[in-house]
Amino acid sequence: MTGTVLTITATNEPSSETLTYSISGTDYKLFNINGAIITFKAAPDFEEPSDEGANNVYDLVLEVNDTLSTTRKNISITVDNIVEQTLTIANQTRNIAENSAKDTRVGGPLETTGSPTKFSIIAGNDAGLFKINNSGQIQVATAGLDHETSTTYTLTVQITGTDAAEKSANITININNVADTPIEHTPTVSAGEDITTSINKIVTLTATGVDPDDDILSYTWTAPTGITLNNANTKTASFTTTAAMEGSEITFSVSVSDGTYSASDSVIVKVNNAEVVAQAVRKESKAASKTLLSRASKTVMGRLSYLRHKQNKKSGFNANGFVNGIQVSFIDPKFNTISNQVLNANKMSSTIKTPTPQN
Repeated sequence: MTGTVLTITATNEPSSETLTYSISGTDYKLFNINGAIITFKAAPDFEEPSDEGANNVYDLVLEVNDTLSTTRKNISITVDNIVEQTLTIANQTRNIAENSAKDTRVGGPLETTGSPTKFSIIAGNDAGLFKINNSGQIQVATAGLDHETSTTYTLTVQITGTDAAEKSANITININNVADTPIEHTPTVSAGEDITTSINKIVTLTATGVDPDDDILSYTWTAPTGITLNNANTKTASFTTTAAMEGSEITFSVSVSDGTYSASDSVIVKVNNAEVVAQAVRKESKAASKTLLSRASKTVMGRLSYLRHKQNKKSGFNANGFVNGIQVSFIDPKFNTISNQVLNANKMSSTIKTPTPQN
């Protein structure tokens, strides 16, 4: 605008001298004066004001002279903005999955017309979950979107632009539900109570596993080197004790797995030493029993002495009742054999004479 800004009106009554006009003041260099008419030398720009205060207010001093005296008056000329373009933004809807990470885009950029230079969220974002850039792209500002807490948010977005009136619209953001990942729990397992047995016995190992999530469990039994387990990949495994295990305490381990987590436990199997057992085979007189036991015990004790001292093994012997013969079971770890013999006083034999009772 370089047209007329101001027309000066002045009177000089009752004198009739000719009036002349001039301007001074802070911003006078930006103006022309021709008679009583003041104009801008260059059209002002609201967005880039050239006045001394850079506030679109131009300060002048008007001077009127009648050749006898000069009258001055301070004036201000204000430049108003003219809307040169039109901006529009309509209400819109966007969708995003719950638990989305920070900086995730919420749909595409907002749809507008005109040339907006700034986008702002002015309402509906009290929790600070969203942000918007100057391209109109809404993003997740912080993690925390939860469908169970809120299924939708309504943001008020304002747009502004050069030489344009600001506009605003409501943007609805739907939070889509996502199936929650279940929390996986660790299973537990018990290998059972410790077991005491002897040689040449079948020992059954039983594990009990529990999974809080009711997942199917797999079992794995582990034995020391040299021991073979039957059904080692089931909850119930077994093995047979041998003479070589006599007097040992053997540890077996079991582990369970639900495919993600595992647990383990162990059990000790104690294999007792060899035993010598004497049993009465037939009742007889008390006198005969005493005589037989007295004679037979020497042979039995000799056998026990061999077991204890030669092989460093602990064994036991007992006999009771009225007998005419003693059947003894020897469990021999050296040969892994069990032999049943009827003893006399001097050697092992399959028969033994019944002594004559003494009167």
